[in-house]
Amino acid sequence: MFEEKCPWIQPVFDYFHIVKNFNDKVVSEVRKDEQRRLLDEGNIEAAKALKKTRYILMSNRSTLQKKDADAVSERIIHKGSKLFE
Repeated sequence: MFEEKCPWIQPVFDYFHIVKNFNDKVVSEVRKDEQRRLLDEGNIEAAKALKKTRYILMSNRSTLQKKDADAVSERIIHKGSKLFE
């Protein structure tokens, strides 16, 4: 209906919503796939470590606080995940 009344208007895609959509769909799906892979390999500890890492994975690396950076190294890198390789 909108296109019929205003055919001259072009859709606008802004950077924020493109990145948000990418994070919501792609990054979350990759994280879930990695968690499934770890479970299939029997690495339950690493799979559990990935469970609450969405914020860490989607954060800007330069703005992560020290405690978050420690969480990355403790929870993921040392537990066998390939997300940060």
